[in-house]
Amino acid sequence: MRDYKLSAVHGLRSYMWRLLQDELGWKLDDYADENGTKYVPIITPQQEKIFNAMDKPYIVYSFSRGDTGNAWFIENESGAFSVFSSDPDDIQKVINLFQTKFNRRDDSAYDLNTYVQTRLGENYRVFDYKSIKVTTVQGPQPATEEGGRRDGLITIYMTYTQSEFDDESNKRITG
Repeated sequence: MRDYKLSAVHGLRSYMWRLLQDELGWKLDDYADENGTKYVPIITPQQEKIFNAMDKPYIVYSFSRGDTGNAWFIENESGAFSVFSSDPDDIQKVINLFQTKFNRRDDSAYDLNTYVQTRLGENYRVFDYKSIKVTTVQGPQPATEEGGRRDGLITIYMTYTQSEFDDESNKRITG
């Protein structure tokens, strides 16, 4: 059964978390609240309050889909990722990491597809990423209040197709 809560950006978000752990040494244990509940620090805006209490960098994201035009089977989606930290070096490292990994078009899509196929559950397999590129980068901005966090932004554009799978044979049947 298809999970309609998922969008293409969710596979990208999961891969980003893996890259932050592997390349920059981010640890889930650093993102625990006072009750010990751990959170992946790539979040929707509603969860910001939890992370503002922590002294670690975190990322807030949103996404939008564009018109598919006449090629209805090729979909596109943009993810906007705001990186928050009191240390501008944290922001710069994250932006540079994502710029490097996600501005290689087909090669970036290949890496993401490999991650999705080998690391994520079958609900993510409906997305077959075709091309990924970075469309906007904004370096660390000044804090809006004294002692506050700074932020930077990176926007990533993806094209992809979606397919359904036969539950019995587990083979792609459309797309």
